[in-house]
Amino acid sequence: MELRYKMGQKYKQGQIVEKECFSGNKALAVWCLSMRNKYNIKTVIETGTNFAKTTEFFANAFEKVYTIDIQEEFTKMARKKFSGKENVECICGNSSKVLASLCGKIPKDEVVLLFLDAHGNYEKDLIDVGVKNRSKKSLEYYPKNATQFNPICVELDTISQHLCGRCVLIIDDIPSPYCNPNVQFGQFKTSQSGFRNIVSKCFQKKYKMRDTMVRLGNKRKSSLIIEPDNIKRGVFITARVDSKRLPRKHLLKIDGKHCIEHVMERVKKSKRADKIVLCTTTLDQDKRLCEIAKKYNISVFRGSVVDKLDRWRGATEKYDIDFFVTADADDLFCDPELIDLAFDQYDRTKADFIEWDQDNFICGAFTYGICSDALRFVCENKQTNNTEMMWVFFDKNHFKKEKLQNVPKIFMRPEIRATLDYEEDFEFFKKIYSYMENKEFTLKDVVSLIDDHPEIIKINNARHHDWKKNQEKELKHVNENQ
Repeated sequence: MELRYKMGQKYKQGQIVEKECFSGNKALAVWCLSMRNKYNIKTVIETGTNFAKTTEFFANAFEKVYTIDIQEEFTKMARKKFSGKENVECICGNSSKVLASLCGKIPKDEVVLLFLDAHGNYEKDLIDVGVKNRSKKSLEYYPKNATQFNPICVELDTISQHLCGRCVLIIDDIPSPYCNPNVQFGQFKTSQSGFRNIVSKCFQKKYKMRDTMVRLGNKRKSSLIIEPDNIKRGVFITARVDSKRLPRKHLLKIDGKHCIEHVMERVKKSKRADKIVLCTTTLDQDKRLCEIAKKYNISVFRGSVVDKLDRWRGATEKYDIDFFVTADADDLFCDPELIDLAFDQYDRTKADFIEWDQDNFICGAFTYGICSDALRFVCENKQTNNTEMMWVFFDKNHFKKEKLQNVPKIFMRPEIRATLDYEEDFEFFKKIYSYMENKEFTLKDVVSLIDDHPEIIKINNARHHDWKKNQEKELKHVNENQ
């Protein structure tokens, strides 16, 4: 079929979009075409056919169009209008129910465009479910069971289950200010923020959103544009066999597994990491670590023996990572909840460097989150290859630095040392594992155990002073050589 709006064609306002199409918001037309080109989209699903002006645009620009309307008169008009077009299927029904069957028709390797009506004209829906004589003013806040009134909640939930990662969306014609479809997840002042929260909940923050607005006479109509979030997040497990204070510590065994295996198992529980990478050296002795990583289906990057930052940079470039959290292989109880908190924080603030609070956190619960662009800048400008004390390089270049935020209070236990540097640390970890019957325990479980058995802390607590003293010595050496 020959499409009227060909790939690569340039578009001028008013040239390709009729006034009624997209309610006059020509920017939406351009966005749809750019998404078609970017993701090779062939199929569109539209809810709210109405007079089919926007449907006509889709019919001329895409290979297949499904349009749904609950009102039979609109569906009849659309079927008559597109009687000669085989690529348009007009469906009469409740879009929140029809969508589930349509999602199954989309091939697994295709991305689909969903153009969803915000269902702002929902008085009829209210009457259908037994709520009568409600004025628009009284609808400023929905009751707690709001999802039964606005199909968009059900639609987004259905889409997230069947097409998450395989769709781009527009929620069109969001009424303002009286409509708030998001009482289910909390009360909001504007419908835009309500829809944003619904999308975040349904798609687990894997999508990015932006608003577009058009003025029609004295009215403003807004739409929410939703596109897959292409930021790639990683967790880098940093390890090498060579260690001075406790030789070959990562290959020591606790409860039948190497210490580094316990770290790998915990990191893999992150819900937001797109890639997990073992960052080790090119030394032959580190081949054993690579073999263990392969067992856990963890990727490997082998780089500089002494330059940890350069090793990380190599991993970001090889695996195309935009932001990563470091998981030191010494930290057997590194917590996936805190790893995901760092990812969430980066999404909110776009911090260059997120660090743990040494004065208040459990030592070994979390280390750092780093933006790859900031790391690249550091590597290009540093004057030394001795980067073991890597955080100092992010102090001098005016980076956006933040402490890890929203940390649950249970992790604010600085008296607990949960990192592996000395023989006493090894004994500490063995003691914890000996108590735990359920080997899938969390760091919160460890804290609870220590509260019940405070004597466990004494096993390695004195070593924390030695560790800090060594850190200060190394830091001084780095500063002298910069």
